[in-house]
Amino acid sequence: MSISSFCSPSRTLLKGALLLLLAMGSGQLYAEGSAQVGTGPRIQRSTVMYVDIIDATTERIRWTRDAATITAPGPGGSGNETYGGGNLSVYSPANVLIATLGGGATTGSLAAYGNGKYRVVLQRSQHSTWDIAVVDGGGVVQPGGRLNSTQWNFYSNTFANTRVLNGSFYALLPAGSTGRTVTVELKLEGFQGNEFSVYANKSGVNGANAGRSVPRAGNSVTPEYPLYISVPQLATFDPLIPTVSPLSFSPTTSIGLCPDAVVVSENMGAFEFTTNVEGTYALICDLNNDGIFDPSDNDDLYLNGDTASGTNSVSWDGRDRNGDIVPSGNYNCEVLVGVGESHYPLSDAETSYQGMRMYEVTNNSGGRNPLNMYWNDTLVQANEVLMGNGQFGLENPGPGGMNSGSYAAAAVANVNARAWGNFTSASKGNEAYLDTFTYAKVVDSTQITSRIIDPTRDSDGDTLNDKDESCTIGTDPNDADTDNDGLTDGQETPLGTQTDPLDPDTDDDGTLDGPDNCRILANADQLDTDGDGLGDACDTDDDNDTVLDGVDNCPLNANLSQADNDSDGQGDVCETDADHETVLEGADNCPLTSNLDQLDTDSDGTGDACDTDADGDGISNASDNCPLVSNADQLDTDGDSTGDACDTDDDNDTVLEGT
Repeated sequence: MSISSFCSPSRTLLKGALLLLLAMGSGQLYAEGSAQVGTGPRIQRSTVMYVDIIDATTERIRWTRDAATITAPGPGGSGNETYGGGNLSVYSPANVLIATLGGGATTGSLAAYGNGKYRVVLQRSQHSTWDIAVVDGGGVVQPGGRLNSTQWNFYSNTFANTRVLNGSFYALLPAGSTGRTVTVELKLEGFQGNEFSVYANKSGVNGANAGRSVPRAGNSVTPEYPLYISVPQLATFDPLIPTVSPLSFSPTTSIGLCPDAVVVSENMGAFEFTTNVEGTYALICDLNNDGIFDPSDNDDLYLNGDTASGTNSVSWDGRDRNGDIVPSGNYNCEVLVGVGESHYPLSDAETSYQGMRMYEVTNNSGGRNPLNMYWNDTLVQANEVLMGNGQFGLENPGPGGMNSGSYAAAAVANVNARAWGNFTSASKGNEAYLDTFTYAKVVDSTQITSRIIDPTRDSDGDTLNDKDESCTIGTDPNDADTDNDGLTDGQETPLGTQTDPLDPDTDDDGTLDGPDNCRILANADQLDTDGDGLGDACDTDDDNDTVLDGVDNCPLNANLSQADNDSDGQGDVCETDADHETVLEGADNCPLTSNLDQLDTDSDGTGDACDTDADGDGISNASDNCPLVSNADQLDTDGDSTGDACDTDDDNDTVLEGT
């Protein structure tokens, strides 16, 4: 049968109202079923339902449904199946089959089976009106919501808004201590998904993505809380108001100089707090340091779990929601403790428009408190489409959540209602678990600071990892030069200058380590003879002549030859009397040749003893026939190799020149 041949919503409602009137006229009263969830999406026989029997001595279970059947496609491409009609199997709390009811039939006395949850199983999916009621022996419907399931499965065979689910589910939740409950109403308007499921639990999807919306592929959900379609008869409306002591944080083991820090992969941290309730906690750390503690912000840490009355401990390994190491630093954290925390990770629902809202049910007389709704759609938001109002469904509601507003007010998408999709097969809800969660009662702790150190990170770029700086050396991992001496902390470690990275003047000579030319040896004068940047006090070759100071005969004067004219152990370049004739070098006209008389015939500043042209006539002493008398012409009349200028007998006649 084609989709178009199904009853329109208006005709279906009229038919349901007519059946209700007929039932009332015949002494029957429809209780729970299509009157609450409508006949738009068809209830699937895979939905495992339960009926609460409170007084088995008087109460019975009645099954009523439309006898008309249709043949139509089944969910998941399973082929055609028959909808409508069919029997209802009833199982005792001990899971014993006690009855198979045809339309309009009622079980016999349940006294032998006792009070509790009776499982009821549809033999066929339903396409029209149907009803499961708790009645007394006279057929009078008993008060309160009794019909519930932890997973409601529906199939519309369309994505269009012609067969939407408009209705409420009521989660019956533990509320702080034994015997106390709180009821949260999930109010849906314009809910559609072709084939979708509704369930509730306390954490959302299983695994590391708890609290987030995710694609269905690779993820799973565990249904947990019973969802009623009327306010539960078992509701007590008396949640215990939670309290929480100041939060504390400490590492499980102390590492070096970091007694208060978690060094990732080497130790763990533990938060501790005390509360009065058996409820749930949400521990949030402001990892992006924006001052906002947001359970729906992917950038903040979000850890959740159960609380016990008394002291509670929550471990943290210093990693974020994605399992990545948190950057080294201090982070503010707080814990929320609540009762009635409930998550609704709805499966494969392409549309919620105008949207869904949540309320705490406070009594059986219609009392409702609007609740704040939270969600984190980061992992699916890219698939969102424009809704009927021209907006995208919000990725998250912000740190305070979205308040559902007055119960009597209309739902408005993105204002007081969590909404997405546009009644097509495309949206972020397609093939996804969209989780929305709330707290019936919640209190937050004072804020504390936790310290995390990433041993693989060098936050300040000084070549030292954060762990070594914080826990071994004691330097600041966020300051490359902790002592502000002009050297990075990495340069000052034993692998560098060996100066103290916590002392700006390691040798206490009055010069900071950075500019100090002898950083670990005091040298207030900073003398550097050879100008090589290394002070003489710590330079092994002060004159830079490649001869080490210990063997250099002139350690402060470059003299690679190590010449020592007088062999007294002091090199000529630094000797004050290299020829050892008692005339000091500054006044000696032949510093390397002994000439005590300092004779300088040609007065050229070089003594005759070391002057190669003593008379300054341009002819070297070795060739000059008058080496001490200037005679550039070298005239030698008698050819006796002594020039006339200095020959006392120029003609060699034995008569001296003077006579």
